[in-house]
Amino acid sequence: MPNRWFESATPESAGISSEGIERLIDAMYLQEEGREIHGFMIIRGNKIVAEGSFAPFTDEPHVIHSCSKAFVSTAIGFAQDEGLLFINDPILKYLSDIAPSVITPELERLSIRHLLTMSNGHERNVFFRPHRAGQPEKLKRDFLSEPFKCEPGSKFAYENTNTYMLSEIIKRVTRLDLIDYLRPRLFDKLGINPFYYNDANGMFVGYGGMRMRREELARLGRFYLDGCVWNGERLLSEEWAKDATRFHISTGTQTSTPGLSTAKSTDWNQGYAFQMWRGQHNSFRFCGAYGQICACYPDKNLIFCVNSGSTQTIQEILDAFYENVLIPIKDVLPENPTAHKKLVDRCANLALPREFSPLSPTVALISGKKMPIDNCGEIISATLDFTEENCNIQLDFKNGESFSFEAGLTEIKKTDCYDTHVVSMQPQDFAVCAATGAWTTENKFTVTAHMLPTHTMFYLVFSFADGKCNLLTKIYRGNEFGISV
Repeated sequence: MPNRWFESATPESAGISSEGIERLIDAMYLQEEGREIHGFMIIRGNKIVAEGSFAPFTDEPHVIHSCSKAFVSTAIGFAQDEGLLFINDPILKYLSDIAPSVITPELERLSIRHLLTMSNGHERNVFFRPHRAGQPEKLKRDFLSEPFKCEPGSKFAYENTNTYMLSEIIKRVTRLDLIDYLRPRLFDKLGINPFYYNDANGMFVGYGGMRMRREELARLGRFYLDGCVWNGERLLSEEWAKDATRFHISTGTQTSTPGLSTAKSTDWNQGYAFQMWRGQHNSFRFCGAYGQICACYPDKNLIFCVNSGSTQTIQEILDAFYENVLIPIKDVLPENPTAHKKLVDRCANLALPREFSPLSPTVALISGKKMPIDNCGEIISATLDFTEENCNIQLDFKNGESFSFEAGLTEIKKTDCYDTHVVSMQPQDFAVCAATGAWTTENKFTVTAHMLPTHTMFYLVFSFADGKCNLLTKIYRGNEFGISV
């Protein structure tokens, strides 16, 4: 087991009932389309009172998406404490060499603070245009050239490019990549060892792309709950600790942040801090796409961390946490060994649902044969090679790539995956494909695969009739394969 900073304790010793945590697990585990929890952790003070991972996921580092932004904010705090920048400085003080030929008054007033609070005032979000094509310099220049819709600092508008530009500023004032800058100041102190993405120029993107264990992410939450003191050592100023986590700008009537939740909500309307969200119950949280959460509750000295692959459930998860844990919390409760053992046993055996089945007679007709697929925009052929316990699958893509993995027919099988667009957008990215297969009818073979430790999951249904193979699918987290259904 990796080194841990937090100790363990019973929920009751922290004023939380084991039965309440079981009800929270029930709520998180509801089987609905697009709802999928990978793991959770509850910490009070310095004690982990409950944690669990839903197999095939484990406590290994998990993608945290926009939770990464909190580390960018923290880097800005260190740079300000060291006198390298000040958050009220205009960003052109540091980016003049890539400024447009015509500088508007709004651009002159656009400050680091405005980037921290997602309030750049731009007319449009420039993030999704050039960076996908690996053009970081164009993204920077487009950001500085974008027309303004309102005065900087007057309106909240969530945009990843704000964070990206903060990472660029850190690199310029420190002459270090943001990760290297934080390593001796934060990561080494807190014992965090992140995996991270760089852009085409080798710079940490900032807005996402980190992987770490829940317990590591919770350390950053504990750091801010303790006023940026760690193990008795002040690492950042008390002023920064307060400023970074407090309300700075209203998020207005926005019910969700794009790509994170489509549900009507209240935790999205509590305002925004410095690259962190404000929430109900006087909370602040690091929050990432598809349900990555580290929510911190200063009034209760409480941290709640979640990894998931859900598209619609951040608010529902938080609501269940409030109802079953936060609202009924006490200073201490009588120990309940029976309930605690039941909870511990359950947390040790959590698993996402999987289907298994005996082989179908159709196997004799298709096994090992390369079959064209006509109804898919990206997958042009598939080979399914069956044994009694496994199915070795090769998917051939229109772009010339092939993706091979093993699906277990009696248990989950795992295949290491590197350098494939199925894993992520980064060539250096990697994942483990954890897959199972089952014959749901005599002529339909269903494959369920998770790309650990990311949010990506695909669900494929191969249909065999009249000597042909069609591919029907539900793909969560985006239709990467372009399949027509």
